[in-house]
Amino acid sequence: MKKLLFILLLIIPFIGFGQNVKFNNELIEEGNMYYYNGSPFTGIRIYYWESEEGWESGNSQMTIKNGLPNGSYQSWYSNGKLEFIGNYMNGLNRNGVWKRWYKNGQLESIMIYQGLSSDIETVTSNGLISETCWDKKGHEIDCE
Repeated sequence: MKKLLFILLLIIPFIGFGQNVKFNNELIEEGNMYYYNGSPFTGIRIYYWESEEGWESGNSQMTIKNGLPNGSYQSWYSNGKLEFIGNYMNGLNRNGVWKRWYKNGQLESIMIYQGLSSDIETVTSNGLISETCWDKKGHEIDCE
């Protein structure tokens, strides 16, 4: 019941503003693209997942434009606390500041993404850069 209430509370503001909101099972995902009724989807995707080995249950909300993730993304732990918040740009490219929290609600890290042409850095909650995981051309490298 709590899960249903939580999902309804997420959806109600978007319905009031005329946003197109669909649950993940209503969309067809092909690669990075999302489709609804055979056309690229534009709106808000709500996704809920059950716990699996190594993963606990949770939910997320993502803005999609013309079939591609483009805009805000948020995910929550099963206890209702925020896990991630950030923005996508033109597909699955993270852009700008992303924040991640531990399950207890404490800030874990702040990640700074500047597209595929710049470094992606993780900043710990004390403000120190702890790792760089991509080179300037967007190729994954060992984290320092």
